[in-house]
Amino acid sequence: MYIAVPSFWDSSESLAALAVMSVAAGSSTTKRSTSSTQSDSTLDHHQRCPEVRTADVIASGTTAAAEGVMHRGRLVQQHQFLGLGQSVPNRRMMSEMRSYGPDPVPVVEGSAIGIIPNPMSGRDVRRIISQASVFPNAEKASMVLRILRTVGTLGVERVLLSTDTFGIAAGVQREIKRLSGARSSAHVRWPKVEFLTLERPTGTAADTTAFAETMAGQCSAAVVLLGGDGTMRAAVPGLGDTPMLALSTGTNNAFPVMIEATVAGIALGMIATGAAPEPTTHAKLLHVEVTRANGGVRHEAALVDVCVNTLGVLGSRALWKADSLRESYCTFAEPHSIGLTSIAGRLRPTGRDEPRGVVVRLDDPSVAAHTVLAPLAPGLLEWVGVLGSTELQLNVPHPVELDRGTIALDGEREVEFGPDDAVTVTLAQDGPRVIDVPTVLAASAHAWPTTTCVFA
Repeated sequence: MYIAVPSFWDSSESLAALAVMSVAAGSSTTKRSTSSTQSDSTLDHHQRCPEVRTADVIASGTTAAAEGVMHRGRLVQQHQFLGLGQSVPNRRMMSEMRSYGPDPVPVVEGSAIGIIPNPMSGRDVRRIISQASVFPNAEKASMVLRILRTVGTLGVERVLLSTDTFGIAAGVQREIKRLSGARSSAHVRWPKVEFLTLERPTGTAADTTAFAETMAGQCSAAVVLLGGDGTMRAAVPGLGDTPMLALSTGTNNAFPVMIEATVAGIALGMIATGAAPEPTTHAKLLHVEVTRANGGVRHEAALVDVCVNTLGVLGSRALWKADSLRESYCTFAEPHSIGLTSIAGRLRPTGRDEPRGVVVRLDDPSVAAHTVLAPLAPGLLEWVGVLGSTELQLNVPHPVELDRGTIALDGEREVEFGPDDAVTVTLAQDGPRVIDVPTVLAASAHAWPTTTCVFA
């Protein structure tokens, strides 16, 4: 009979004791190899490590008082686990048993993912006007490291990481160097990390677009972005058909999800190595077209919402004043969301996968006959005047009624328009392919790495 000691034995000594007692109950005699080689190695190791005796094979049958549990070809004395003597496993043995486990998942040649952490996400004016949290860049670096360790363990060969001047990439590089030489992390397999740089960084959302385009062009199976709604929107033009995974580190996070980076890394690793299928459906996208009086046309897009308001200048870009809102177009409307899309979520809930959107006509709450209380920002609930809401159909241009003002895309003012400009908003199913982590993990459960312990 053969027994494998779990790598987590030190946190549950009763498991090891149970294993020993089960052997004792199964037989009463012991046979061991008596070769001179084994005898020499046994004596040599016993002299160096008196708490452990070496054995190559334990034949069927043993006695609880005389024999022990097999670990990496070593026989651990039973009284260490059963409390029958004064000796305990020494520190060397404990370290080896903690690192013991099955062979690592093989590296899949050519597998690669991209990671883009936005150093500016979670830092706008809403920290002043409300209680929006500040998401430190140190935590973003920690999230990147957790993703790297996870995908490396699952066999991803290469990771492309965007660089910045705020310390995220530098912190990741320092920590990888430190951990790679640390004895406690000898079992951690890091993927090859390539730090990407831009020839002409701008410090704006254009950098996110450029990094996404570079990663998509270098055969990344998927790109994970750390940021808010604005970060995700900036990445869309560069991603093309490359799947994206949106992790929330921003302010109003309707599109990205709050999920542990380790779990997100599992989904990324499974897709990159071919153990899980890529997402096939595309997210919805709002296309804004502004036709100027001189014939010029400007095109913009939004992943979550387009809000037309009476403010005449872009200013701080963030939009939170309820009395200025006039029209809101949403790709989806979830009752639990925050930001401008929460208004539609209170009136006409619409799922992300439904082939429709929502249009809400708004007014100054001081004169509107109907109002709704909505969380426009973290900690900021405002009464919003509502004139009505209707379904937004796919591929049907919807003309904007307001004659002048600004247009906010995913919560930030981006476009000014006047009475001589024609503005339309169109909902289409041509957005990015988005990785849904729970769906990926559920669909690939059969491919998850496992081991089987066989008793004979």
